[in-house]
Amino acid sequence: MSFLSFTRKKEVRLRALVATMDPAALAALGQVHAVLDRFEAFTTGGVYRQVKGANLIILDYAALAETDGLSREGLSDIIERSGATICTPLEFAANPADWEARSLAAMGAIEALPAKAIVFVSFSGGVGKTTSTLDLARTIAGKPTHLPAAAIEFKHGRSSFRALLNRDAPHLYEVLTQDVKPAVWEGVTLYPMEHQTAVLLHGRDQELLAQLRAIKARHVLTIIDAEADSEFLPVALEMVDEVYAVTTPRADAMDNALAALQDIKTRLNGHSPRMGLILNQVRTIDRVALAGVERVLTLPYFDRFADYDGRLGRPLLSLVYPGWKA
Repeated sequence: MSFLSFTRKKEVRLRALVATMDPAALAALGQVHAVLDRFEAFTTGGVYRQVKGANLIILDYAALAETDGLSREGLSDIIERSGATICTPLEFAANPADWEARSLAAMGAIEALPAKAIVFVSFSGGVGKTTSTLDLARTIAGKPTHLPAAAIEFKHGRSSFRALLNRDAPHLYEVLTQDVKPAVWEGVTLYPMEHQTAVLLHGRDQELLAQLRAIKARHVLTIIDAEADSEFLPVALEMVDEVYAVTTPRADAMDNALAALQDIKTRLNGHSPRMGLILNQVRTIDRVALAGVERVLTLPYFDRFADYDGRLGRPLLSLVYPGWKA
């Protein structure tokens, strides 16, 4: 994951609770760029006393001695409610910059957000992929943050972006191959796809992947609105960080969303983006029936939604950047 740097208005201090003796994780602390306040604990009681105010917790439960009448299971419940960013020593050692960025984002330090690329996908139409894409992109690109965001479309037919926002917006193919300047809507760089030019990208996977990586590097958040059977989706999967199947409470739509996730898992080729199900347009009467459905986010039903006013974008942003404060 790349890392976009912005000028900080004040010094950022990161309070890290280190509950491990793993040498790789301890060495990785030296790669943290923020001013680091480091606290160590090696018992359940010690972690409990230090957890208040921690922004980052590097924790090896198995290595903790149980003290003060506090079991590891009991400590786990407390840790999960703490609001801190939590990782294992192995996860932190593998990518300290990512975990630093997540912690700073949770603190509201938007200048430290890591550049991410995510995908909204489904086999079903009308579930809110495009609406979610555009509202999320506008939320991060608009006031008060004004951070660079890009929206990319993988469609079989006509472009939804062009139909909804700008009928003259250059196609993805034109931008990538003809040095055409992309359209910008509400601060969001648009890359719509139309079938008649998309076919010209067939067989150019490595060129497309390089261009997608370049788009990601220029934006804090890159969002791909994709049909699950798009021939270009496997190319994008090599550079995305998170994949979310979007569905409504309809049984057929949920089956299609789960099938999309399962199909994507077979195409990952060793890459492991975060994946999950987003339930959209959920009414109060749906909640009991959906109680057993595993998902990462539930979005409410809106009778009318055409303003891209952040009602979807804000909860989605908190999903992508946990602890987001704007």
